[in-house]
Amino acid sequence: MTLLFHELTAVRLKELQQKGAVILLSFGSIEQHSSHLPVGTDYLCSLERVKNIAERTESIVLAPLQLGYSFNHRGMFGTVSLDPKLMTDLVAGTLEQLCEQGWTKFLLFSGHNGNWGVLDLAVQIAREKYPLAQIISSKGLPPVSNAQFSSRFFREFDYHAGRVETAILNYYCPELLDKANIPVPNGKIPEEVLNLAKKESLDQTDMIILKAMLPQRTNLLSDTGSWGVSSPSDYTDVPVRQAMENYESFFVRLIEKWKSIGRHDPSGTGS
Repeated sequence: MTLLFHELTAVRLKELQQKGAVILLSFGSIEQHSSHLPVGTDYLCSLERVKNIAERTESIVLAPLQLGYSFNHRGMFGTVSLDPKLMTDLVAGTLEQLCEQGWTKFLLFSGHNGNWGVLDLAVQIAREKYPLAQIISSKGLPPVSNAQFSSRFFREFDYHAGRVETAILNYYCPELLDKANIPVPNGKIPEEVLNLAKKESLDQTDMIILKAMLPQRTNLLSDTGSWGVSSPSDYTDVPVRQAMENYESFFVRLIEKWKSIGRHDPSGTGS
């Protein structure tokens, strides 16, 4: 049974807190995902992953926001983005109230990469007030090899609504994939970016420069809303089941080890 914060009574929540339950906060976004993926792809896929992790660890899932910070999709039909300051205040305020109530361990997930700057700042704000709060970010975990990273994000520019996201959506929510409207490969990546990406050997400095060169508006990168230069219809080639099982298992191991270490009062009062 998956424990969802909003479905539990205050009495049940207190029981779980006394047992040392971890709160898993899941974030995503509502933004255009080309012609074949729902606008809630990031929110939906993150929530499903987190629910699987929670069920295996007796953790509690809290998904306080469907909206995220989607600045590079602003102005595109179907996108609803939060102002970054508002989102920071909402997340920091949520963490602070949970700490006030005695919760001690939090693990943050985001299906939308654009949220991380805001989430990192919100965590810092909360930890300034509650310095003993234990808050782990899932960003960059579990790590992937440089070859995998450069292949997906720099060779293929598969950041958004490409074959990987299509594969993930099909894995968690197959009924929501519009297979009849999968777009063609993206042909709008700037030539100077493609020329650098085609280098036989990409080192770290190349990847840093490539990221800086990419325009920060989707309408400058793609006519279809999908960023990838590979066809999203090739999503069946992605070993998504193994990848998602490895991802979920990593966090199950992390949480079980973390829970075994003990608890602390996040307020620092010892009460």
